[in-house]
Amino acid sequence: MDKLKILDDWFQRVWIGGAYAEIGSFYTEDFLASGVMPGLELRPTDFAELIPALKEMISEPSVTYLRHFENDDWLWTLMLIRGRAAETNAPLELTAQIALRFEGDKIAEAHNHFDVLAFLEGVGMLPPDTLALCLAGEHLG
Repeated sequence: MDKLKILDDWFQRVWIGGAYAEIGSFYTEDFLASGVMPGLELRPTDFAELIPALKEMISEPSVTYLRHFENDDWLWTLMLIRGRAAETNAPLELTAQIALRFEGDKIAEAHNHFDVLAFLEGVGMLPPDTLALCLAGEHLG
């Protein structure tokens, strides 16, 4: 199975479908994910807590792969994640990049970068254009 298909199966079955019992089947035993939050590495069991918490804030999630590149054991992809803010039903859109290393058909390591500002703006936890406001010298608080 190609690496992008494995990643898409993970998003469709786990993130979108809610099959949290299947999380471990996608990863090697020593898997770690970095980049979700600074200084935090995640193990597969952590996703069983993180994903439901995020799904409380977003409904109708979907993933579109804008670009991807496979080389030996690695997959890199640029994704567009869409959904709706659960509280307001407002459209939500953010990009993410993930680099994954595979051992066979299992994910051995993941390096993530999600546009967290766009996510937090989209769910109403930060004001619109937060980055522009902060770059202009505004302080949130």
